[in-house]
Amino acid sequence: MAGKISTSQFASQVGVTGSAIRKAIAAGRLTADADGLLDPVAALAQWQHNRRRRRRPRGADPAVEGAPPPAGGGFWQHRTEREAAEAAIARMREREMAGELVRRAEVERELAGRIIALREHLNTMADRLSAVVAAESDQAACRRAIADEVRQALRGFAAELEVAKSSTTNPLP
Repeated sequence: MAGKISTSQFASQVGVTGSAIRKAIAAGRLTADADGLLDPVAALAQWQHNRRRRRRPRGADPAVEGAPPPAGGGFWQHRTEREAAEAAIARMREREMAGELVRRAEVERELAGRIIALREHLNTMADRLSAVVAAESDQAACRRAIADEVRQALRGFAAELEVAKSSTTNPLP
């Protein structure tokens, strides 16, 4: 147990009473061994991290040299992170209301509908082309008729996507 110190030794090191250290241990702000001894480096880091701002002497540096930073962060760090997240959400809502952002589910639903329409157009292509291809004896003419029909289906699909894109980038006032 070399290197461990008692609560009274630690109290004199940080300039408080032994009862303040015992209260900090009871509250969970300091970690002591089963025998009540403290690791001086870890205890000093915990003490610096958990003590109240009003008790910090003026001009004192809260960083402890050689001690690892305390784990987990504190109230102010979590509050700052929460407020930053809330600000980001507010910016996203603002952009959504301005029409700059759209919800992913809406985009996926719209795209799925357009793809289903394309699939139906392609599925009915055989019915539309069967008479034309059957009457044509030239293989190149058959190929052209099929390619033209596929291009027409894809052109229609692309046009629908452009209409959807322009309606989301130019929102109505």
